[in-house]
Amino acid sequence: MNRPRDPGTIAQLLVPVTCTDVRRSPVPAWLLLCIPSVGWFVAVAALVLTLSGCGGGGTVSAGGPGDDASEASLLDKWQRFEDGAPTLRMTEDQVSGAWRSAARTSTHRVIRAGPVSVGSDPGPDNPVATDPAFPAAADACAPGECDFDPRPGSASAFAPVLEHRDIPVAEFRSRVTRTLVLEADREAGDRQTELFDSLTYGGWLDHTHFNVSVTRWCTVGSAGCAATDDTDPVYAGGGVLGFMAGRYSGTTPTGAGSATWSGIMIGMEDLAPDLLQRERPDVFLGDARVTIDDLATPDVDVAFTGIHNVTGGSPHRDMHWEDVPIEDGLFGRVSRESGRDNPDYLVGMFAGASHGEAGGTFRRDGIAGAFGAARRQ
Repeated sequence: MNRPRDPGTIAQLLVPVTCTDVRRSPVPAWLLLCIPSVGWFVAVAALVLTLSGCGGGGTVSAGGPGDDASEASLLDKWQRFEDGAPTLRMTEDQVSGAWRSAARTSTHRVIRAGPVSVGSDPGPDNPVATDPAFPAAADACAPGECDFDPRPGSASAFAPVLEHRDIPVAEFRSRVTRTLVLEADREAGDRQTELFDSLTYGGWLDHTHFNVSVTRWCTVGSAGCAATDDTDPVYAGGGVLGFMAGRYSGTTPTGAGSATWSGIMIGMEDLAPDLLQRERPDVFLGDARVTIDDLATPDVDVAFTGIHNVTGGSPHRDMHWEDVPIEDGLFGRVSRESGRDNPDYLVGMFAGASHGEAGGTFRRDGIAGAFGAARRQ
């Protein structure tokens, strides 16, 4: 189902931009990205949210009768994107402008708080760590940290993908190089250039943007990575990361009765070594629902339903998180049963006036991703 792409065309789009850094030794290159901070879809991460003019939320022209969520499945919409007839009726320039302007209204990104060191057992080389009491945190955005605004002259290509539940989804591709001067060879002036290719899918609302990215890298001059304009490099490593940012509410929804937010989830399979050379990892799309059953004593239920591996055309089981604790407009849960180094988790936050939007990131079933939703009642 993969849409064919002309390698020559992509190579023309992905003309690299070079940066310089100093490191003691090479580190996993996808963590050294000299690209637009974190967001779309940040290891590459922030798809940019509210469209001042092209319409976040409900003002995007996307569809016609057959494109309503009740009439066209996400799998059908993805296939139309693959066939070159996306249901999101925006031009590449409109997507690019929306992407670049939307995230600038964000104040925070939601992150999973890491384990806290509490001492050593049995010695200083074996620190003991424990998860924080609450796993979600709102990280305030410095300029450039909550958007994915490509630097002037950097290589990037945008494409409309689909619209679902009034939420537009788009694709972003980029290529960047980064030159490292290794501290051990600083006097000799030895340099090492890394090439980074990133592919992102993400969506945006009026006060929220979310995405998932795969970033892969290789060392220029190594076998299979001859030059920065290589159209089909042999990658040495990479990773998949979900991202979500928005205008953080800072408070928890309260009141009487219940409340529901509905939208879309976007995920990618974890990047195992045998998947490095594939055009992209498998992409997963599904409906996202966030529910507070009792606003007087709130906790959060999150459900991803109707999930499909849209690149493979197969269904995937639903994902549910129930009775997730909430504090100050943040909610989250970590499951250590899935492994301490890379555990399954869900973290999210409420955004916008009157908690009108919600979103977050997750990992489960070997899938990492993000979600966004708007309040429906």
